[in-house]
Amino acid sequence: MGCNCGKEIQKRMESLNRMRALAKKAAIMDNSIYVITEKNGKYNFARYEGQRDVVEYVHFL
Repeated sequence: MGCNCGKEIQKRMESLNRMRALAKKAAIMDNSIYVITEKNGKYNFARYEGQRDVVEYVHFL
């Protein structure tokens, strides 16, 4: 039985890329900074309000 590590990494990167695209659109529409956070292996994005568990900052300045 082989390891599916490569597929899992690919799925996580695809998920992060989708969140990044959505966060960028929101940042453009809102003219503010958004952050991507991760909790329990799932990515989320929200307007930056001092979060500490930031994976990535997304802005359109």
